[in-house]
Amino acid sequence: MNFVSKSVPHHLQEKVATDQQIDIFFFIDIHKGSLTADKVILFNLTEERSEDIAFEYSNRRLIIRPRKHLSQNTHYQIQLIGGREGIKDITGRVMAESYQSEFYTSVATTIQPPTITSPTDLVEISGDVSFKWTPSPGAAYYEVEVSRTNTFQNLVWPASEVKIYETEVSPYINYEKGLYYMRARSVNAEGKKSHYTKAIQYYYSGLPQTNNRIVKEINPPPHILLETSARVISNETPINVLQQHFINELGEQKKASFHLIRSKPKHKGTNLTLNNNEIVLTFNQEIDPDSVSSEAVYVLAERN
Repeated sequence: MNFVSKSVPHHLQEKVATDQQIDIFFFIDIHKGSLTADKVILFNLTEERSEDIAFEYSNRRLIIRPRKHLSQNTHYQIQLIGGREGIKDITGRVMAESYQSEFYTSVATTIQPPTITSPTDLVEISGDVSFKWTPSPGAAYYEVEVSRTNTFQNLVWPASEVKIYETEVSPYINYEKGLYYMRARSVNAEGKKSHYTKAIQYYYSGLPQTNNRIVKEINPPPHILLETSARVISNETPINVLQQHFINELGEQKKASFHLIRSKPKHKGTNLTLNNNEIVLTFNQEIDPDSVSSEAVYVLAERN
């Protein structure tokens, strides 16, 4: 019985990137113990030698990562050994025949993924999370994914494509206590994408954020979202005029402690993306929706 449904790169694919990882997908669940170094092989047919690889298996998917970049303009073969002593499924059935798939690498150089510097792997976080990485040569922008699972099938962030032109991003995520995964990749000016970085795991231990949002349309967009949060974010610069407007709408007991705790984009932020059509202001107390108007909240544009 053939256990393999497909492979990436596909059989005889050409111009494969030299930093390409190899994915093997199976019809059935494989016994992990049968996946050993002598049964999962990446063979360099051009130079007639085996390549040093690492591999991992999860959810009917075998991921093979060469420990060094593949050689350019080279013919490779993936081998999964079958037969009596070969790969088995979880019921003990053997893969009747060995599986082979071949591909050819490209001559052109490839773009490399960034190196994530923050947060570090397996760190515990209680506050807001900023993702940082070192720049990748040739990258025009970066893409980041955050998920509750290491397969990244369902994303916590972003909800749609976001191009990040700097080496840092602080996404607004409505965190709940638990484990999160983050990864990033580089994209060059032609749209060619690197493979994703190895996923970083971090544990969010803070209290769940419960935010009440008040959406007010400003014509023309962008629109401004006003929200309240119980968590106070330190080191944020208040926008005094706007803050004073809402203080005047409060009772005497609340005036002393009311303040703006965060804005997104950050105060005096620079090099913002052109597709950023949302401004978020976060306060430490509830505000009266009727006090939000175009006379009190508006956007000024000033060209450099």
